[in-house]
Amino acid sequence: MRIISNILLKVNKRIKFSQGFSLVEIALIIMVAGMIMAGYVTWIAPSAKSHSLKYLETKQKINEISEAIEKFVGAFGRLPCPALNSQAFGTRDAVTGRSFAVENMTGTNCNASFGSVPTSALGLSPDMMLDGWGRKITYSVSSSLCGPTGCTVTTYNNGAATLLTINDATSGTAISTTGAYLLISHGPAGRGAYGQSGVQLAGGVTASEDENFDNDNIYTQGIISSTYQHLSFYRNKTDLDNLIYDPNIKFVDLITCQNNSTQLAAMNTNIAYANGVQSLRGLITATQVTITRQDENSTNQTYTLNRADEAVLDLMWNLQEACYILYPSDMPTNKSCPGGATYNALENNCRCASGTWNGSC
Repeated sequence: MRIISNILLKVNKRIKFSQGFSLVEIALIIMVAGMIMAGYVTWIAPSAKSHSLKYLETKQKINEISEAIEKFVGAFGRLPCPALNSQAFGTRDAVTGRSFAVENMTGTNCNASFGSVPTSALGLSPDMMLDGWGRKITYSVSSSLCGPTGCTVTTYNNGAATLLTINDATSGTAISTTGAYLLISHGPAGRGAYGQSGVQLAGGVTASEDENFDNDNIYTQGIISSTYQHLSFYRNKTDLDNLIYDPNIKFVDLITCQNNSTQLAAMNTNIAYANGVQSLRGLITATQVTITRQDENSTNQTYTLNRADEAVLDLMWNLQEACYILYPSDMPTNKSCPGGATYNALENNCRCASGTWNGSC
């Protein structure tokens, strides 16, 4: 900066004692001053510039991830389970064959409600799970909504007992006690973050940062500083529900939902057994009509057609699932299915434990 001051001083003196500069001289002075200033920005403050851009890049990624999570909840009625954060980026597990970017689930259970972003399930490119410093962004969900005891439509709608708590990093007071999910970049130092190798970096600098990786459903959020570098975003359960659908404009009313459930329960297994089949779906598939029509050569052709009863039954079951999302506290405790079975959303059927419609399931 002293060099620039000297140049400007000389320019000022020359203006006083001479008739003026040529355009070439003025251009040269501006060019030299610009080069010196550019060098100052590049040499003196590279780290501040770099971290600022990386925070901006990370914030944009977190915004895109949160949008993808909310679209996932809208499509599947549940939160996505975190990916395994200890698995190296770009690899598959040697035992299970599970990719680093998929949900860490066994059946319908989420093995851990704390991990990395399951980009494969969210339809994002794998690099979206990495923050601006190349480390994994932490993704945590409420274990009541998606955890080891279940990560389904049912747990999402009924699992409000233990939601995430987010405290102010400075005062320790609660900002929210109803968090559904949370995303965290661990900043330039990466304290507590998992690297691409799947190895976790050490913490221990401040208690407020350490709270963000001890897996206890309690997290912190605060202003970025030298001692608190974590950038986080969370969504409350109620706010997430409101984003999925407008509770004031529901596509089906409660009476329709209750009537649909009653009609499903009224279908009994006696009809199926009377027709010599073991399942109601088998009976509906067998409900066909045969017609005869002439083809273009005036030859009679026989066609066997289904009356679409099976499709109607599927629609009734799918409508019931939507009703349980819209009116979780108003629908019957047990979902209605023909013969008293419980509808299995994953298999899209109603099956007794014995595998048949015996009226006692």
